[in-house]
Amino acid sequence: MLKETSHSDQVVAELIGASKKFKSGNIEITALHKTDLTLKKGELLLIIGPSGSGKTTLLSLIGCVLYPTKGCVCIHGINTKELNDKELAGLRRKEIGFVFQHFNLISPLSSEENIMVPLILNKLSKDTVKEKVLQALSLVGLGQRKKSLPKQLSGGEQQRVAIARALVSDPSIILCDEPTASLDEESMEVVMKELSDLADSGKAVAIVTHDFRLKDYADRILFLENGRVIEEKGER
Repeated sequence: MLKETSHSDQVVAELIGASKKFKSGNIEITALHKTDLTLKKGELLLIIGPSGSGKTTLLSLIGCVLYPTKGCVCIHGINTKELNDKELAGLRRKEIGFVFQHFNLISPLSSEENIMVPLILNKLSKDTVKEKVLQALSLVGLGQRKKSLPKQLSGGEQQRVAIARALVSDPSIILCDEPTASLDEESMEVVMKELSDLADSGKAVAIVTHDFRLKDYADRILFLENGRVIEEKGER
């Protein structure tokens, strides 16, 4: 059952006739067929499909990691095709946070040091960095674990550090690739509560998964198969 929530009609990301093809030698592979999609402020969108269905390609297009072969991707009304590489990188740093299945934490760094990385790239002052890191840790309930190394954290705690790192720059869009696949039931529920709360606070959250346990947390669900959206549930 989809969760009941009221959210803004403000579109933060939009795919317009976007498709993606890859070449392998002389063979052309269509990873995603022509797709129209909106992602709204305050929405948790679930993208469900089996391996090879095109869901990670779709997430990568929303995150401006891939360029569409045809069509366009707009972030806050900006056609990303019109941006140069530097402008696109700046847009990603400012507007998009990524959360991955395997956490991608840097093992020699503590929780707070891992979370600092995006802020250091943005060349913020030390005081500003410290303040934002503490706020992000507090949001995910890990203030007491700020000095812990990844190996000292449970899988659920590591994923919450990864969420804190994704939101520390205050992006408008949070994109998650299989964020619960490595987690047990209890940790999954904690992580999904964090992501749901982020959507309720006004973030646009999109989650790629094959985990049907997550359906109750979604405002809207897209089902993908063979690079096509085959079903959509929930309000647009």
